[in-house]
Amino acid sequence: EKLDLGEIFRITKNNSLNGPFNRNFSLLGDPSLKLAIPELETRTASIYDIQMEVSTDTLRAKQQIRITGQITEPLTGAVLSNSNGLYEILITDKPRTLKSLGDESEPAEFLEEQNLLFKGKGVIRDGEFVSNIFIPKNIDYRVGMGTIRVFAQLENGIDEAMGAVRVPITGTSSYISSDTEGPKIQMTYGQNLATLSDDTFPSSNLPLRIQLEDPSGINISSQNIGQDILLKINDRNPIILNNNFTAIENGFQKGEIHTLLTGLKEGANTISLEAWDNLGNRSEKIEVINIKGSLELKILSHISYPNPSSEKSKFIITHNRQSENLFLELEVYSVQGSIIFKSAKRYLEADFLLDDFEWIFFRSKTKYPVKGTYIYRLLLTSEKDGSSDTKSGKIIIQ
Repeated sequence: EKLDLGEIFRITKNNSLNGPFNRNFSLLGDPSLKLAIPELETRTASIYDIQMEVSTDTLRAKQQIRITGQITEPLTGAVLSNSNGLYEILITDKPRTLKSLGDESEPAEFLEEQNLLFKGKGVIRDGEFVSNIFIPKNIDYRVGMGTIRVFAQLENGIDEAMGAVRVPITGTSSYISSDTEGPKIQMTYGQNLATLSDDTFPSSNLPLRIQLEDPSGINISSQNIGQDILLKINDRNPIILNNNFTAIENGFQKGEIHTLLTGLKEGANTISLEAWDNLGNRSEKIEVINIKGSLELKILSHISYPNPSSEKSKFIITHNRQSENLFLELEVYSVQGSIIFKSAKRYLEADFLLDDFEWIFFRSKTKYPVKGTYIYRLLLTSEKDGSSDTKSGKIIIQ
């Protein structure tokens, strides 16, 4: 049975090793609430060694395995054969022993699963899922228990499932591969995922999708220093993207990373990406992208819909200052120039697309607009440097 917050807090404080220091913490909230843990479970049914063609209960370096499982009802254990959706699977290596800072009490040791060996996603069909996995050579070779976790979202948009199983991880598979090349790397930029390295973009913060492919899979383990997925922007320190990578299509050979390039300078920018496969083969790709027009905030596009309308109109705006704090103002005028409606909204770390701003025509109790044509004015301002841009258009009320 899942405990409520009050019980969790009581047990935690009673088992605290800090003595009177645990009085510094209080539960602010409803103690009867329970954590939003999925009611359904994901059950790992089998682990199959593809090379040896036998079932296995131990994971080894350079081993290709196939994990199968089901979505189940925890009370009866029945498989929900009519369930479909998506799953995410994670395999973590043995926990590492860490030590607390000890700034308020004696330093205490604790275990934490820090090394991610595999992360992938795939499709659930008829209550079952299958995932092909390549265990990297970069593991902790000591005997110990790792963890397989599976989280599922069903296509009804409501039900979720989760589950975990502990499994031994140690040793090396006898598999011998002829793969001596590093991963294939493709980088696409911006909202439209442009692939041309000489394309020009108007924003200093740019979405980046990295696609990686290798017959031995992509290494995301941090066990061995120097074999991480590294992103470098110009001359800055590299960014480790291991935990951002997700294998796709129920397998391990293809995967992708979605991230954001921030602080790009006006003009040419050098982007380099380094990646390793699970056997230790390295690849690097270097591209140059050009930024033009990022020094001033710009509204790239704007639209109001539905238009014409009889009840309300929503506004969709794109701009070149993604991830900055922005302030959006809307003013609506009659054709005679009198103001009919005025509203504003602040966006923290704004998305590229702002689509939740609307004018409900008859919300005001004193200024009902009549049928006809109205002029709207949008003013978008950046809190970072105060730059702004304005656009206008027409709304027809019918």
